[in-house]
Amino acid sequence: HTWKPVQADWRGIASVQSLQRFYEGKGWTAGPHLFICAGAPNPANDGIFQLTPLNLRGVHAGVCNSTTWGIEVVGDYDKMPWSDATQSLVTHAVRALFDWRELDTTQKSLKGHRDCNSPKTCPGTAINLDYVRRQVLALDDWGYRHAR
Repeated sequence: HTWKPVQADWRGIASVQSLQRFYEGKGWTAGPHLFICAGAPNPANDGIFQLTPLNLRGVHAGVCNSTTWGIEVVGDYDKMPWSDATQSLVTHAVRALFDWRELDTTQKSLKGHRDCNSPKTCPGTAINLDYVRRQVLALDDWGYRHAR
């Protein structure tokens, strides 16, 4: 989770550009791959936004940078769980990425920041990652991986 900005602060592309400047100011050559928001003040700013190309290494979770995509869910999810709309965007995005790269949904392949030797709570203490994994698995109803 972004922790800050939260949905009330989110301005879509303008927020992504601001975050890019923030990361560049830290000397980073990249940042997280995706930012996902549902519940922005302007519904036109809801959706999935890409910062770092998915085929390039992102900077987002220390030891996991070289082996994972960084997906930032806009909001502070230590205080509340994802809305249904947020959960739908996140789980469908992860399912699409996993299908694209032919990855199975496991504890090793779907991690939170907190699983990467980080003191951060991402995706937030109100988020049950095992439940998220089950939701992503449930989206495999077309059997993408099994049809290949």
